[in-house]
Amino acid sequence: MKRDRIVLKLVFMALYAALFIVLDYAAHTFGLFKMPNGGSLGLGSMAILIAAYHLGWKEGVVVGLISVPLQVISSGGIWFTPTWPLVGLLLDYVIPFGVYGLAPLFKDFTINKVEIKTGVIITNLIRSVSHIVVGTYLWVETAAGSSEAWFFSINYNLSYMIPTIILGVILVPLIIHRLPQKFHQD
Repeated sequence: MKRDRIVLKLVFMALYAALFIVLDYAAHTFGLFKMPNGGSLGLGSMAILIAAYHLGWKEGVVVGLISVPLQVISSGGIWFTPTWPLVGLLLDYVIPFGVYGLAPLFKDFTINKVEIKTGVIITNLIRSVSHIVVGTYLWVETAAGSSEAWFFSINYNLSYMIPTIILGVILVPLIIHRLPQKFHQD
């Protein structure tokens, strides 16, 4: 029985990874809040968040980390700065998408009988900060002006992250309540 549950979890993880790539591709193809220097409405992040709430945080982190090479494959590569390639990869991809798996670790709350998934908000804020730090570095590297860099990066990244947060707060609870009960941690 335990083996069957492990196989089922792996199948669901593959399903969520595939859903991530389809949603991410759709967001980029249809230009939903698509920014000229990267970033768009995080439809794909919904798949990672749902995986985390459905399967558990460990599996959610794995699905989030699997999404990174899937993004590279579907987008044709990752743009690196010459002076900061590894940190850029970590802060623009690995941390922002891996952190989504941690969403179920945060306590939810209810307002007027409406459940708020705090993990959706917190993990998206962590992703936002990570993108802002990388964006600031890139802006300073190309335009040489640190105060303007922070301003530009905050405005640039929040222009697509705020809609992503709103979408997640609305869609994730609606979807996860329609899924079978969470898997018990094995």
